[in-house]
Amino acid sequence: MLRETFQHGYAHNPIRLWSRFEQQLGQMFDEITNDIITKPDLPIESILEIHLSQLQQRFSLLMG
Repeated sequence: MLRETFQHGYAHNPIRLWSRFEQQLGQMFDEITNDIITKPDLPIESILEIHLSQLQQRFSLLMG
């Protein structure tokens, strides 16, 4: 798989796209951490489910 990526990968667009993924991940980790700290009565599984489903939607939009 790595070999195929090097042979057929693109040099510029994925790098720009990856920085958007990193930004979204960082923001989501901040939001998850904030919710865990500020909403101790909410189960962590619920917090993760909410945020990860939102992240999945964002990533789907980014990937087209």
